Amino acid sequence: MNHLTLSDRIRIESMLETDSSFSVMARALNRSPSTISREIRKHRCVIPHYSNPSGRKRSECEHAKSCRVQFLCGNPRCSSFCSKCRSKRCTLYCSLFSPRKCERLKQPPYVCNHCPELRSCSHDFYFYRAKHADDIYHNIKTLSRSGINQTPESLEQLDKLISPLLKQGQPLSHIYLSHSTEIPCSQRTLYNYIDQKLFTAINLDLPRKVRYKPRKQHHKEREIPGYRENRTYTDFEHYLTEYPESQIVEMDIVEGSGGKMDRECVHGFFTVILWLPGRKDG
Repeated sequence: MNHLTLSDRIRIESMLETDSSFSVMARALNRSPSTISREIRKHRCVIPHYSNPSGRKRSECEHAKSCRVQFLCGNPRCSSFCSKCRSKRCTLYCSLFSPRKCERLKQPPYVCNHCPELRSCSHDFYFYRAKHADDIYHNIKTLSRSGINQTPESLEQLDKLISPLLKQGQPLSHIYLSHSTEIPCSQRTLYNYIDQKLFTAINLDLPRKVRYKPRKQHHKEREIPGYRENRTYTDFEHYLTEYPESQIVEMDIVEGSGGKMDRECVHGFFTVILWLPGRKDG
């Protein structure tokens, strides 16, 4: 299995707590160190640092040393820079505020799980949590298989490009060839978007599509090959009903060197019936 599971992520989190290196984690999970590194950096969560429940940020601004902003408090008599003020409340009002990241986060393990200065740190925290990482992974996996692979903005740009040309009578194939560098999808995908009514243009604006009748779907039941006659799973269930005392052993195997049987049943499911001694058919 190529994807990390929840149990793998739990092991990564526990090994981060013990300050294990990426190479040690990779050997324990039978993965590459780069896989562990990407997993941690991609799925780590950010916890902003607040000094008290009132909401005053304690995180340092990356512009603090060179900042020359004044009068954020609204007091025109104040002569000091806001970054030097004792109240340290400029982080709440300054539009240029950007929290300064800890230097340790720029190198492995890229998180604060085992940081010895965690209690006294004044930066935002970055943690790797297995459940949070697994939830993000499954959410991305679900979203990638649902809906259309376009943002609302890109879909609107496609509509503005394609729909007017279709309404002028140009065929979609000509539009696609003329503007291939501006269209981030295939021609077949454009037909699907029009069919799903995502564009201003509709199927009636396609000069050739309205001439064709919808194709009829013919569903033909697959014939059972001769070697499978009286050997289906239904036959097996009937046999167990007739001989309930039979001892069964089941094996999953892979068929051998090709051929018709191999194409039709690559993964064969074989059942071995152990004949009991004393039976007439044994």
